[in-house]
Amino acid sequence: MPNPLVIAAMKSEADCLGAAAICCGIGPVRAQTAAEQAISGGATALISFGTAGGLDPSLRAGTVVLSQAVIAADGQRFEASVKWLNELAVFLPFAICGIISGQDKVVATVTDKKRLFEATGAIAVDMESHAIAAAATAAGVSFMAIRVITDTQARRLPGWLSDYIGRDGTVDNTGIALQTLLRPLDWGAMFGLALDSRKAHRALRRVAAIAGPGFGLG
Repeated sequence: MPNPLVIAAMKSEADCLGAAAICCGIGPVRAQTAAEQAISGGATALISFGTAGGLDPSLRAGTVVLSQAVIAADGQRFEASVKWLNELAVFLPFAICGIISGQDKVVATVTDKKRLFEATGAIAVDMESHAIAAAATAAGVSFMAIRVITDTQARRLPGWLSDYIGRDGTVDNTGIALQTLLRPLDWGAMFGLALDSRKAHRALRRVAAIAGPGFGLG
């Protein structure tokens, strides 16, 4: 029986699973470190769990995405476990299966999201799945990404937003609120993002409640 470990970038994502997930912080370096430590500690399967940006224009906030594969910014492709994907599809029939793009920096603009979708065919993007997939592949352990869309292709992310997310994956909500008040041009984007974030976290909790800590891995 595989021993899966769930890795989330942000504390709010990890909290959806409670003690069943670890919070690594945002970005590929932290994600890879967490993945390698997990493997050294005995994990024989890794799950990248959390939110993602939408690249496919048909995907709405709250859509659950299961990775068929993850493509890194340099073009490397990491295949997810087919067996695990099939098992999860039974538990989560409302989820969409597709390719996830792994990027080393935030893909914030509508134009950049459209270009990435056209160039890769990936339906979602995040900053950790490719690093976790690379570590899993190097160690010969199973890998899967379970991500929920927060910002859709049509949603612009303010460039300053990442400055208020700590290295440990915590969010400075007070700082974000103050910056939003000072930037009227970002009011619409931030209000919409707040609503979409709530939808995404509800979906993460639903996934956790249905599939459980092992996510159907048998």
